[in-house]
Amino acid sequence: MKNILISPKIISDKYGQLGHFLDLSWKDFFKNRANIFTTITNNTKFLNNIKIDGIIFSGGNNLHLLEKKKKI
Repeated sequence: MKNILISPKIISDKYGQLGHFLDLSWKDFFKNRANIFTTITNNTKFLNNIKIDGIIFSGGNNLHLLEKKKKI
């Protein structure tokens, strides 16, 4: 089975706390077709231990906002 890395939505609540969310529809879509993994850290040990066959940048159309605030 293929391993897919998917980025979650990043949402700020009314207290300014950030939350990372993945819609359940992704789980239903890949059920019995692929393993899906999310990561919100730069955990290279984890990423090196699995073979990633594909990446989906879902992010809720907010990825470009984070990129402007942080130098990569």
